[in-house]
Amino acid sequence: DIVQALVPLITQSNMVDVADNGAALDTILRWVFITEVMTDSEKRLPERIAQILQPGLQDRLLAPGFDHLPLSTADQAVLNKEVPFFRTWVEHFGQENDPYFDRVDLKPYVAEVNAPVHLIGGWYDIFLTGLIDDFVALQAAGKRPYLTIGPWHHFSFGKQLQTLSETITWFDAHLKGNKEVLRPQPVQLYLMGADEWRCFDQWPPPYQPVTYFLQGEGCTDGRLTIQSPLPNDPPDHYRYDPADPTPNLGGPLLSNAAGAVDNRPLESRPDVLTFTTAPLRANLDVIGPVCLRLYVKSSTPYTDFFGRLCDVQPDGRSLNVCDGLLRLEPGWGEPQPDGSLCLEISLAATAYRFREGHQLRLQVSSGAHPRVSRNLGTGEPVLTSTHMIPAEQTIYHDAAHPSALILPL
Repeated sequence: DIVQALVPLITQSNMVDVADNGAALDTILRWVFITEVMTDSEKRLPERIAQILQPGLQDRLLAPGFDHLPLSTADQAVLNKEVPFFRTWVEHFGQENDPYFDRVDLKPYVAEVNAPVHLIGGWYDIFLTGLIDDFVALQAAGKRPYLTIGPWHHFSFGKQLQTLSETITWFDAHLKGNKEVLRPQPVQLYLMGADEWRCFDQWPPPYQPVTYFLQGEGCTDGRLTIQSPLPNDPPDHYRYDPADPTPNLGGPLLSNAAGAVDNRPLESRPDVLTFTTAPLRANLDVIGPVCLRLYVKSSTPYTDFFGRLCDVQPDGRSLNVCDGLLRLEPGWGEPQPDGSLCLEISLAATAYRFREGHQLRLQVSSGAHPRVSRNLGTGEPVLTSTHMIPAEQTIYHDAAHPSALILPL
């Protein structure tokens, strides 16, 4: 039989990418836990539902695994037993030329798909970047895929009716021949902050990249501004300690705790720098990929750099919009004459209206644990290492090192 139409929903073609060199600890361990709870006949149904849907309870049960080293035995720390499919993943992951994961890596074949495809995702979904990559691959191959991205995370109940309606419409069009039910433009994006849908002909929509430079004293009163960097703006410093890793709040998680949350507890830590604009004089619409250019120096060649864009409300709340992390290894980044490195960090993508009177804020840190497993700083295999080395981090933002946030306006 030939497939007539497809609607991939909150997913992506390459499941290997989810593991991200073993760094996606929260997603991996939470999935192990959820699948075990779902099939545990010794637990009553209400207890199983609570452990799957209540993030606070789930986090308490998972905490021993998040803190456990080595990661290869984290299943034992959480469930007091070895989980076969987790141990199989540990056995094969990182092996050169191991064909084991080929069956879950369909990315090379995406452009060959001829059936009509409508990809549906959420701005805070764990599969957002992969889903957009699949759409772009189809688009570049001359196909006419559709793309819908709403204000959802992976467990959002609000997406159910919307996605069911979109799916039925897609199948009506391509299985029953009712093409008139399709919207004229293939890309439909929810503009968060404005609370409205926007339609476009392509991804990304046409945009003007605008550069916001980092300036100032970082974690105390760092500024984000379109003005050129100062010639002698002193760098910022912080210490990242894997024994006390910088935590994650909200964002794309396999949990009901995902999405936009108040980041002020995170921003008060000494290992998190913040850079903030003045209050906006008019609405600012950001639609497309967000990028962070960072000039850095670290005491170890094995470290992480994490950036997060936030919307600071008039009442002071700092709500996360999008973010991204780069796991640095020797040879990565563009070396500078003074020994620093220039890094390009993708902060994923968004469609967001920063309202008049609000402020844009950029966080810079070196972790988002346990969403991303802490970088131990040694360069040893991430699944089996236990030794930790703190990292002394330097962030430059002078005229010779113009660190900046690049936004698609």
